[in-house]
Amino acid sequence: MGLFSNSKKPCPICGNATPRLFPDGVAGIPICRECESKIDLPDGVQEKMTLDDFRQYLSFYQENQILRDSFDATFSFSYSDWGSDFQMDVPKKLFRINTKKESLVMESSCLKAFRILEDGKVLFESSPEGLNIYESDTPSRVQALAPLVSQFRVQMQQYEYMEKMEKKMKEMGEDKSGSSSFTYMSRPEFEEQPISNDFVIEMTLEHPYWSGVHSRNRRAPKFDQSYPSVQDFLRSYQKEMDAFYAMAANLMILINPDAPEVHIPLSVSPDAAAVRTVPTADPIEEIQKYKALLDSGIITEEEFTAKKRQLLGI
Repeated sequence: MGLFSNSKKPCPICGNATPRLFPDGVAGIPICRECESKIDLPDGVQEKMTLDDFRQYLSFYQENQILRDSFDATFSFSYSDWGSDFQMDVPKKLFRINTKKESLVMESSCLKAFRILEDGKVLFESSPEGLNIYESDTPSRVQALAPLVSQFRVQMQQYEYMEKMEKKMKEMGEDKSGSSSFTYMSRPEFEEQPISNDFVIEMTLEHPYWSGVHSRNRRAPKFDQSYPSVQDFLRSYQKEMDAFYAMAANLMILINPDAPEVHIPLSVSPDAAAVRTVPTADPIEEIQKYKALLDSGIITEEEFTAKKRQLLGI
């Protein structure tokens, strides 16, 4: 459709004027901004709609207004650095794929399954047995790079020392003759080994217009190229794991709020996970463990309170 293609033709849906600049359309016919604002569809669906299909969608959208009006976001998750793309109203067991107030709100019955993957390997997934939590080999692979990181940091310290000495010699005027005993050293470059490229969240939905959410990428932590640190990487990675765990736990509430967590070590394949379950831990014992972490300063008061409320089901 052209840039100035319609000369303000009336919207075929509501009769309002359509914009001359960048008009959106259905079946090749421009629609107004108001009708356009109600579109919350997967990529490619709108392009295949007839005007009658779109009218049916708008009728569905209008009925969905009841859920949109009652929705109060209590949990948000950001797929990227650009904002939160998924929200839940946990008490009402509602969710929406996008954060715009105009977005469709779905009931928990629409969510049938989900997986969270790291480079194609499952980290979290829903199952009939509960929330499967797979152990990742990323921490051990990062730890294995410790000698390489230490070697690089020594090289960087040598480079910075030589650079400092060169600057000092110039300030003292010791290189006026154009010759110097100073040995030039090129800046070292950290040859990072590939650890993890991205995370992907997949959701299977049963909905009139959404069949699922697939390949929502979130970039994995990276080493600092100038001052790499195994501990800094692992802290960033654990922060990501905590965020994904919160996402998975809340999604599992939508599917089955009473589902236990099934922890699967690296030695157990995903296919064998279904037969391995872990009994639900005693909440009092778990709270005592987290209280000890609080007293030792490992976690904050806010983190302890949040975990305590989770364990007590408050």
